[in-house]
Amino acid sequence: MKTAKSVCLAGTLTALAGMSIKDFTTAGLTLDQLYRQRGSDGRTWGQVLDTQKLGVNLGSYRITFPVLQYRGALDEVTPTATEDAVRTAYCAAGVRTGWKIYAGDHLLTDNQAVGDVVSWLGDRFAGRPARSDC
Repeated sequence: MKTAKSVCLAGTLTALAGMSIKDFTTAGLTLDQLYRQRGSDGRTWGQVLDTQKLGVNLGSYRITFPVLQYRGALDEVTPTATEDAVRTAYCAAGVRTGWKIYAGDHLLTDNQAVGDVVSWLGDRFAGRPARSDC
């Protein structure tokens, strides 16, 4: 972690390449094990995160704007099942949803997606309709 605090993003990514969440916990815990840890209020970290999920209370409001959703195929922070469930919920609610999967992990995917995101936003501002991948 000292390296990550003292170098630029590229240096950090190079230094941390191939490492997983458990490499950064003192007890070597996996992400699933971290989610099962309890806080001082008795709730697990997973329960706390569940209250912040995308799509919670979907349907309470009509969403009339399009959504672009993307993820990294190698993302170990956001579970694939969570991403898929959000997409399914948005599509079921009639939300026009664009969907793309990139080869990156949790950090590198943004760099891979930036061109598509800028293009997608440019099309929206230009009044062009969003494609739905539902």
